[in-house]
Amino acid sequence: MVYQQGDVVLLPFPFTNQHGAKVRPGIVVSNSMVNNTSADVIIVQLTTQNPNNNVLAVEINNSHVAIPFKPPHNAQYVYCKKVLVIDNVLIIKKISRIAEKAKMEQILERIKSVFDIET
Repeated sequence: MVYQQGDVVLLPFPFTNQHGAKVRPGIVVSNSMVNNTSADVIIVQLTTQNPNNNVLAVEINNSHVAIPFKPPHNAQYVYCKKVLVIDNVLIIKKISRIAEKAKMEQILERIKSVFDIET
């Protein structure tokens, strides 16, 4: 399956120490050039844990997605520093999509700041 930038998916997200993984949501941030020419996709992690004003996180809620998150997970946080390249066959399923263009642009800008990329 070809995923699109902004798709919210479930996948086994590896722990940073590489000892195991946990199924959790993530957002596809790779663009169509990557997604249409490779089996790999680039994903950032979503979490329900409030990062306490972490400048590397972006809050999203049900007003930003096409299919609402189920309570009690109405608010999620995009950890823009938790970036993963994964083969798309490891994605369990698509659960929603970032529907608000401005929110997706905010996420991409925050990722650029993590890597010190200026546009």
